[in-house]
Amino acid sequence: MQMMPLTTQSMIQSAHNLGGLVDDVLSTNSTHPGKLSDDDIRVLGNISELSKAIVSAVNAKSYSLIGALLASTPAGFVAAKAIDTNENPSNFKTIGALLTGSIITGATMKLLNALIGQSQSEENANILIEALVDDAESGLKHLVTRNLITQNTANTMLADINKAQAANNKINNVAGAVYGIESLFTAYHGYKRNNDSIGYGLAWWLTSGMGLGVALEQGYAKPLNQ
Repeated sequence: MQMMPLTTQSMIQSAHNLGGLVDDVLSTNSTHPGKLSDDDIRVLGNISELSKAIVSAVNAKSYSLIGALLASTPAGFVAAKAIDTNENPSNFKTIGALLTGSIITGATMKLLNALIGQSQSEENANILIEALVDDAESGLKHLVTRNLITQNTANTMLADINKAQAANNKINNVAGAVYGIESLFTAYHGYKRNNDSIGYGLAWWLTSGMGLGVALEQGYAKPLNQ
């Protein structure tokens, strides 16, 4: 997790550089009306959108991880406490606790996103970046051909795009590792709670952070017959 601040900073810096390029080209040619063609404006718009998409991806991924670590597990714990899955335990109660925790988490994340103005989902941000990268790369070649930027500048921007993509992949890997670790813990709890049942272990694997909260309230890895 220590790499996260550096990785997100790399993405933000790349976005800033791309946005700066657009501003520089527009500013340089502002005193020459008509010099920028419709294609030039379209290309600059695509690069600007990529810059915004990178920032949006950083925010979406950061808040998704916050939700996984700080919202879903406590929500699962609170839901299991309210329903009391240890008193006359049943699969129905456990599922009810998970569903209730999911509702609490969803409401919490919606409130957080509303407060910070974050509307882009993590998945949509990823899709948008992939869709814009090719356009931005071809757009940089267009700007060089039009003598609006130098080849060195284009190379620098291409390097920034590559850095942003690499950082984006690293964040995805970190998120995957976090979810995977949570799933391992919940799977072990389900396995031990249900008398070493592999089937229950696999079922609990799917509950991730939400299930971890429920598991902690139930007594982590404590068998039902004890």
